[in-house]
Amino acid sequence: MAIRMSGMVSGLDTEAIIQSLMEVQTTRKTKVENNKTKLEWKQEKWQDLHNKIYKMYTGSLSNLRLESAFNTKKASSNNDSKVKVTADSKAVNGSNTLKINELATSQYVTSAQKEDLKASTTLESIGFRLPSTDEDGNPVEGDVITIKNGTGDDAKTVELKVTKDTKVSDFVNSLKEAGLTASFDEKQGRFFISSTNSGKENAFTITTNHSEDSSLQHLGLAEIDENAVDIEGGEGMAIITAKDSEIIFNGAKLTHSTNSVTVNGISLELQGKTTGDEVINIQVSNDITSTYDMVKDYIKEYNELLKEMNALYYAESARDYDILTSEEEEAMSDEDVEKWNDKIKGALLRRDSTLGRLLNAMKTTLHTSVEVDGKKYSLASFGISTSSDYTERGLLHLWGDEDDEYGSTQDDKLKAALEENPDVVGKALSQIFKNMYDSLTEKTKAIDGLKSAMKFYNDKQLTKELEGYTQDISDWEKKLSNMEERYYDQFTSMEVALSKLQNQSNSLSSFMPQ
Repeated sequence: MAIRMSGMVSGLDTEAIIQSLMEVQTTRKTKVENNKTKLEWKQEKWQDLHNKIYKMYTGSLSNLRLESAFNTKKASSNNDSKVKVTADSKAVNGSNTLKINELATSQYVTSAQKEDLKASTTLESIGFRLPSTDEDGNPVEGDVITIKNGTGDDAKTVELKVTKDTKVSDFVNSLKEAGLTASFDEKQGRFFISSTNSGKENAFTITTNHSEDSSLQHLGLAEIDENAVDIEGGEGMAIITAKDSEIIFNGAKLTHSTNSVTVNGISLELQGKTTGDEVINIQVSNDITSTYDMVKDYIKEYNELLKEMNALYYAESARDYDILTSEEEEAMSDEDVEKWNDKIKGALLRRDSTLGRLLNAMKTTLHTSVEVDGKKYSLASFGISTSSDYTERGLLHLWGDEDDEYGSTQDDKLKAALEENPDVVGKALSQIFKNMYDSLTEKTKAIDGLKSAMKFYNDKQLTKELEGYTQDISDWEKKLSNMEERYYDQFTSMEVALSKLQNQSNSLSSFMPQ
């Protein structure tokens, strides 16, 4: 690094002079940095707003465009202790009868009690001896416990070859490997084994290749095959076989592997069996309250989003607000700094053309009319409209809604329409909301060089502009560094020239008479 002669001869404060010269140029770099900061804030604003619009677009609005969303049903029974009922849009209004003959159960096996049996106990230590021949006198390699979980093609089979070192824990691990729930309780001296799922298709078997003096007998168990029956064992082995649920629904016998059964759009959660001639009545009807609340909730979500979009688009200008310098921030309180920056951020999307098009798409499509069975309908047909207050800028009100200050004084047209003709309401409103959904879908299409697919704003353009600012700042840093170095070189050259001139003057003066 060159040695700088800072005013040693001239007596000038060259550091201060150069700093003053650089300030003008540095201000231009600062302006670029401020523009980048504002653009970063704008990007954050768009990302946040996009996420909110996208949530509504893919959530509630996507659902409301479907006619089935308005065909909500409710179901009730006269015996909730034995069956819980719900209904989907496919359920048919009317009465149904139900008898519950059997509940689905898993298979349970509890071994006979074996005292002093531990998880580490070997079968040989409790008296089991490997046989040398089978029942027909043929030589065998040893005892094999076969565990089969399930009855269909997906059944899993695990074989445990019993040796003199086979332990109780090995048997439990094999049961678990087959997909069963299994444990050994040392205090009780019993195995507790069950299928993971209910129903006959999930039944299991535990067998050996020796029916007499098998390893199972020494474990307090017997051969459990597909012909097993329920056994109440007391201190002996107990079995509860797997069962399917069996119901009589509107006279038809239906079986299922679980107690959750769906019939013709009606979901049944079976909880108890009916007895004798007992019949449960199930009633299905339109769920007007659910449909009404769905529309009401959407209007609330739409209004909250529209308020934010309007506030950003119609924001007051922040032209007189510049990014604060570090010195200015130090002279202000944290609260004042935050308010200052929020003022700038709040105006970044003011009169933004992309935001304007989104607002127009949302407002315009919701105020169009559709035709159902030869008759025109709009949101206003069902008591959904804007108020006369222009400052609301398109907020929706639901007539008859007690939570709506404007709409609460009006007749509840939506509820009346749902009670009178729910099919027309569903067809009309779903078409209107579909129009809005389709309009927003158009706004999510990719534009080469400007925006990505499924984005409501020009994300690519913002990224490209930010990259441009980053490059400009880098260029300015190099330019300022070179400029500062040039100034120092020039002042150094001046100091050298003055030094030479001074030396020459001193030399000449030495020849002058004193």
